[in-house]
Amino acid sequence: MIARVGHVAFAVPDLDRSVAFAQEVIGLRLEARADGVAYLTSNRRHHQLRLVQGDAHACSSIGLDVADAATLDALAARAEAAGLVAEADREQHPGIERTLWIDVPDGPTFEVCAGVAAVPDAAYPVHGVRPKKLGHVTLAAADTAALERVLTDTLGFRVSDRIPGVLAWLRCNTDHHGIGVVASESPGLNHYAFELEGWGAFATLADHIIQHDVRLIWGPGRHGPGENLFCYYEDADGSMVECFSDILKVEDEATYRPLDWPNDATSLNRWGPGPDPAWFGYSTPFATAVPTAVAR
Repeated sequence: MIARVGHVAFAVPDLDRSVAFAQEVIGLRLEARADGVAYLTSNRRHHQLRLVQGDAHACSSIGLDVADAATLDALAARAEAAGLVAEADREQHPGIERTLWIDVPDGPTFEVCAGVAAVPDAAYPVHGVRPKKLGHVTLAAADTAALERVLTDTLGFRVSDRIPGVLAWLRCNTDHHGIGVVASESPGLNHYAFELEGWGAFATLADHIIQHDVRLIWGPGRHGPGENLFCYYEDADGSMVECFSDILKVEDEATYRPLDWPNDATSLNRWGPGPDPAWFGYSTPFATAVPTAVAR
């Protein structure tokens, strides 16, 4: 039912600083800014990153795109049947005709979007590397099974691979994963990920971000699940950003079978060391805290 991961939204305490970082380090274009809200993109989707002036840093919502209003209405019925808090058009933002806001217990608020505007893909000054798109997000959850059930049973994601009890990767289109779920005692956003053009872009990226005193947390390397090249760094507010390329495409749903990967370094990095334990601790808190008891 979900076509793609569309955007991620954050509350940030210093909007000017966060917007500058998104432009100068991540390589996004400022599409619009008004009333304490900035909208940034790297392609024709109106925005892939929404930054809102706030008192504290938090992940406000995860934007998920659907094909049309009928799909949005069907998801509303499924969310209600699952006992989830779902509200139409809770907030209005430019470039999006209709939204369905779904609050997940101990998880994120999903902002399901229909009628997302396409903006001109005009040339703009790129600092470093211009990403192709926002590709996926990874969510930290104490009860990973419960979050997976919402993703699969209500939103229609399919499990691609797992490291049982540690990580799961789920897809909504041909990309191996649009959402990851990592086990953590601190629910929140573990990281958000932008797709790069290919291997050559990683060297340009690493050389560029060091000019802004930003260093890689982990990588470059190649994941086992998804097979994608990767590297990670922190944004201006301490959230973790992944850059990736060459992700596995699941072209045949009928024959694809998820794998259970071993819980060792070679699963997470085929080329070298696994992540520092601190990687699993990254968790930008969700702005909306929903008690577990809401869902049934």
